[in-house]
Amino acid sequence: MYFKALGPTLIAFFVAYIAWQQWQSSRATLREKLFDRRLQIFSEVNESLKEIMRSGTVSQTELDNFRNTLNMAVFLFGKEIETYLKGIWSNAVRLKYLNDLYNKNIVQNTAMPPALVNEMSDKFAHLVRQFEDIFNWFEPYLRFEQKN
Repeated sequence: MYFKALGPTLIAFFVAYIAWQQWQSSRATLREKLFDRRLQIFSEVNESLKEIMRSGTVSQTELDNFRNTLNMAVFLFGKEIETYLKGIWSNAVRLKYLNDLYNKNIVQNTAMPPALVNEMSDKFAHLVRQFEDIFNWFEPYLRFEQKN
């Protein structure tokens, strides 16, 4: 009689174990997909910063791409990354404006105020520094051992 009662109990434990294994597998798959999407955001931001370093300015296409990346990042990272990326965005927008103004002054053969030239230099330097800082900002989110 005890053996008859033991059979369904063992089957229930076996089914529960399989369900737990499937849950673990689904969780690992979700973490991997989240990692891939976060790595994609990191790579796009990194490429944007590299392009700014190469060209010394920001194109409208680059700003548009960065804005799209920022919009996706809002859903994949914490508030601190969103704030960090918005800071990069605002500095890039200002650098583009100052560069456009500088180029307009060259065409018109007029001098740009030194304060604006200094600001342009500061914005560029700030964006170059972000190329080094980006790893520290994104590292907690790109560690595979972290539980998300």
